[in-house]
Amino acid sequence: IDYKIGLDFNYFPGDEVQYGGDPIIFPTISLGKKISNTERLDFRAYKQLIYHSFSSMFNLIPYLDPYYRNCLSKDLNINLSYIKKITNRINFSSDVCYLRSHGRLVPFILNERTQSMDLSTLEIAPLGLYQDNFQQGFTWLSSISYNEENYNFFLEGKWNRIKSPSHENRFFSPK
Repeated sequence: IDYKIGLDFNYFPGDEVQYGGDPIIFPTISLGKKISNTERLDFRAYKQLIYHSFSSMFNLIPYLDPYYRNCLSKDLNINLSYIKKITNRINFSSDVCYLRSHGRLVPFILNERTQSMDLSTLEIAPLGLYQDNFQQGFTWLSSISYNEENYNFFLEGKWNRIKSPSHENRFFSPK
């Protein structure tokens, strides 16, 4: 078994940002087991404080609301991964992750502009971001790949059951 065990210390000075001023001390555990030459099983648990600056968010979302302010989020992640090389050309991978997050960013479209059908005045509505107080749940990600000399085929699926109490009865599409 391969292992790494450590103690992480995360701290952001100042109380003006939510989750700032309180240090996070949490063990980081990484365990890995090579089952055979074609199989591997990994486990990882860690907790982190994530700083979301305007410049880093703007690099991801160039049409971000200019009134966005820097913020922090706290995440606890527990991951279990399995990788199998079925043949020389076929690989399979599966990950199960438990996430518990405080202050995770949730995007929404700012729709304060007038809706006009005139294409010369068409503007892209910027995305706003707000912090959700609490989210937790599981995700499962699985993939299979087929590799040939001239092409590769990759198929991936993700199942997400992360829930937030503040979005319990809200739907993406009207019913």
